[in-house]
Amino acid sequence: MPFSAARTRLLTDLPERFRFTLGKADVYEWELDTDTGALTFGSDSEIFEGIRTLQEFFEALHPDDRQAAERITESMLLKADCYRYECRLVRTPGDVRWISVNGFSQGEDGQIENVYGFTQDATSRKYAEVAAHGQRQALELAMSGAPLKEILGLLCHLVEEPSGSGLLASVMLLDADQFRLTMCVAPSIPPEYHRSIDGLAAGTSTAFCDNLTFLASSIITDTTQDELGKQFFRLMMPLGRQACWLVPLLSTKGCLQGVMPLYCREKRGPTEEETASIQLVANTASLIIERYRETEERNRAELRFRSLVNATNAIIWTTSSEVEVFTPVPEWTSFTGFTREQAEGMGWLDAIHPDDRAFMLTLIARMRQEAVSLQDEVRLRRADGEFRHMMFHAVPIVDASGAVKEWAGSYTDITERIESQQRLHHMATHDGLTGLPNRAYLNEHLEALLSFTPSDTPIAVMLIDLDRFKHINDSLGHGSGDEMLCQIAKRLQAALPIGDLVARLGGDEFVVIAHAQRGKFSVESIAKKLVETLALPVDVSDYQLFPSASIGICMYPEDGQSKDILIQNADIAMYRAKAEGGNRYGFFSEEMSIEMKKRMALEIALRGALDRGEFVLHYQPRIELPSEKLMGVEALVRWNNPECGLVLPSDFISIAEETGLIDELGIWVLRQACLDIQGLSTRLGYQLCVSVNLSPKQLLSPNLVAQVQHALDQAGMQPTCLELELTEGAFIHDMQASTLAMQQLKALGVRLAVDDFGAGHAGISYLQQFPIDVVKLDRTFITPNASEPHGHGFMKALSDMTHALGLHVVAEGVEDKATLDLLCQTQCDEAQGYFIAEPLPLSMLVTYVEKNGYPSNQLHGLT
Repeated sequence: MPFSAARTRLLTDLPERFRFTLGKADVYEWELDTDTGALTFGSDSEIFEGIRTLQEFFEALHPDDRQAAERITESMLLKADCYRYECRLVRTPGDVRWISVNGFSQGEDGQIENVYGFTQDATSRKYAEVAAHGQRQALELAMSGAPLKEILGLLCHLVEEPSGSGLLASVMLLDADQFRLTMCVAPSIPPEYHRSIDGLAAGTSTAFCDNLTFLASSIITDTTQDELGKQFFRLMMPLGRQACWLVPLLSTKGCLQGVMPLYCREKRGPTEEETASIQLVANTASLIIERYRETEERNRAELRFRSLVNATNAIIWTTSSEVEVFTPVPEWTSFTGFTREQAEGMGWLDAIHPDDRAFMLTLIARMRQEAVSLQDEVRLRRADGEFRHMMFHAVPIVDASGAVKEWAGSYTDITERIESQQRLHHMATHDGLTGLPNRAYLNEHLEALLSFTPSDTPIAVMLIDLDRFKHINDSLGHGSGDEMLCQIAKRLQAALPIGDLVARLGGDEFVVIAHAQRGKFSVESIAKKLVETLALPVDVSDYQLFPSASIGICMYPEDGQSKDILIQNADIAMYRAKAEGGNRYGFFSEEMSIEMKKRMALEIALRGALDRGEFVLHYQPRIELPSEKLMGVEALVRWNNPECGLVLPSDFISIAEETGLIDELGIWVLRQACLDIQGLSTRLGYQLCVSVNLSPKQLLSPNLVAQVQHALDQAGMQPTCLELELTEGAFIHDMQASTLAMQQLKALGVRLAVDDFGAGHAGISYLQQFPIDVVKLDRTFITPNASEPHGHGFMKALSDMTHALGLHVVAEGVEDKATLDLLCQTQCDEAQGYFIAEPLPLSMLVTYVEKNGYPSNQLHGLT
């Protein structure tokens, strides 16, 4: 298989268990057809319902996100790399979902062949992040003394931003006498609406206010049951809004401080994500409103502030201007388990993870020099000894002169988010079946390794491909194949020295990156160990299997200095090792690259050869034994390449089979052979017969019988004059389908022959299972036996056994008289070979017939 085909095969579908895991995590696979723009999602999801193309995907994005998504996608189609971005998907005006898009593009830069990846519904996380980030900003503004309207306007934007203009937010506060609601902020609502709603008399609707006060953490979505609610509903109609939600803003005592009216474009209640975000914002707004209203009671206000912040999963702290603790806050000591004495001064640093203390000391030094807000991630020890990932925030509290009086801030537990990111990263960079690093991890690791490795330090890239693995999948099922791959992966890990990497590319291919301090000598030792390890028996599904592998090795820097070249050359060396029989390793050489390029050039030229009329047929005569009468001919295709001259089948048939061109070529050979021989028969006045080779793919083609019938009809040839030759592998690969196809061909009246019998897997027993007429013995059976003492007995036994099955015996590759005499003595029915006649063009075949003087009564069809 050429390198290009092997790379394509690396991108096979993920195992089912991996798909299940992705679905549980709300992660959805996708693949982009770079030719048509078709976008396919691997798992059913309502989020992407109706999206089938890349353009439809872009059109479904929020207008503010569309240009960035298009720009990143354009980069994916130009350069092979990993990409990630987040955007808003607008399913309906009121249903806006945040999604995280992770993409991987493969191929040469400018010629991307595969673009695939996965998306995750990030709505919950985004709402939480936006709310948490905004909450931090709001708290920082509050602690720095910013105006209340500025802070509440920020909180309104926090509610509005994730919805993509689906929600409009405002805050109305009760005046001092608790009688009227006055508009405080409404950043996205027209001023005329402010005026129409400002000063609503809340006191005239006692029941409604009491209801708001009672429902301390609720969002009221039915505003039509009270006069005040009806006023909100009527006043929102000019805004084109269908629903109004009212969120009570309560003090720590449960007293109503105001309301947050939210106007929705659709008639519905809030989603879970919206509810969580709104409640977090409302809690924060309530906290800040209360702080501003009770500044004269600082100690009591600070206690209420902490109680509300605790509901937002944050730990408040305060220090001196020198970042020393005088009085630890209860929340901090409760979380860390520190006593007051342990936390005082700089003792609180002992709760920071040892690996993070140097970084924290750097932050402290900066805090002592600059009055700026800071934030970063640190690990903080909990009372039970577990270290939790925390977001550290610090805000300076300054006096009128701008000097820092103290520092205040918070720790927010972000452990779950960090662990979720780590899990997603592991899923993106590791194989779901074996747990080994995948292609993305391999590329990143190898790129980094090459960037800092000196050019005189050798590194080996070893590409490993299991031999005959497809046979295991086909015979025992993919479950057994997966089990075997997992055992192979563990063996590879155990066999490698510490520090070397093994990754799974996909399918049955693995890559090893090995440090080779002593050059090829070190690598050869590792390769021998890997070949021996992989050849040990494997117990799978109650079977003991005997695997083997072909290993191609490429050395840095002499064989390549980039990751792509190194892997490509290792792949070339692996295919050479496999071609030499497998179960071995081989080093890359420049000659291999030249040979691969030559093969690629042949493949490119082969693709248009049929249309250009470059193929010709030669015919090799077959004679009857011992009379040596002409019985027919075998049609053999030749490629008359304008640059290389006459190319033999051994040089291009395998390429045609791998590229799928063999089907079209086989049909042409069948039709042309029938036309040529029937035309020649008409010209000579007697009937000749022809034998044509069929490829395994042709045999299993549903159109084969119709194609054979068409060729016979087009040439006017009787079916009994056509013999179709099949290799052993063609009919034992899928025995049920092969038997059916052969029976249909026999029903036409054509004859069937087994070509090169004895060179493959088939035995005498197979000849009884299939409707075979002729057995063509491989030349390896014939040539050695002509000179060996027991050759006569062996050939006689083989001929007698075949005759006993009622089959005709034809010997191929007869190249001398001794061989021909042996075949006559052992009662072989027919023979062909260069001693009799080489394959001849049609014009020379006529000359051959006339020269050898075969009269019409000596020419026989294949009966």
